[in-house]
Amino acid sequence: MSSAEVLSKLMKSNAGIICTRDALATGVSAPTFLTFVRNQGLERVAHGVYAEPGVWIDELWVLHRRVERLVFSHLTALYLHGVREYEPVRVNVTVPTGYNATNLRGEGFEVFSVKKSAFDLGRSSVRTPEGNLVPAYDVERSICDLVRSRGQLDKRSLIEALELYVRRPDKDLDRLVAYAEALRVWRVLKPYLEVLL
Repeated sequence: MSSAEVLSKLMKSNAGIICTRDALATGVSAPTFLTFVRNQGLERVAHGVYAEPGVWIDELWVLHRRVERLVFSHLTALYLHGVREYEPVRVNVTVPTGYNATNLRGEGFEVFSVKKSAFDLGRSSVRTPEGNLVPAYDVERSICDLVRSRGQLDKRSLIEALELYVRRPDKDLDRLVAYAEALRVWRVLKPYLEVLL
């Protein structure tokens, strides 16, 4: 199979989008990949991400492919899990402490950081509205993150998320308490839950 065929197959498997990282992982050289991009008339949609003209771009998936260390969190994660009905104005992401997120903040993303020891707590995969899998914190972790960041976010968002959470049939209060204790927000979260339950 020629390099162009390998790259075409890779691009079709990603709905008309191809990432430099994935292309190079197939063994295709960088100059060959760039020639393929030019010959196919692909458009650069982000650093290292190219798409066929007219392809619908899943911005959350593209962001994940650009910065694989980030996890969608807070209000964005709640939206992806179906707890919130509408997407937040600014996409919320969490990165490990020490990660240089200057570019992400400059692009308008709301970036939070957490110690590396707590970074993978509650991490899961969820589908975007376009159907692509991206990393996001589960609902219980996202609620704890809202409590942790309550000074930076609208207080109403926390209350609304908690009200919707306690009505969910799949809520896991034991997991919520465990996460709250691990993230040291249980004392703040407990009064909210006592009122709502």
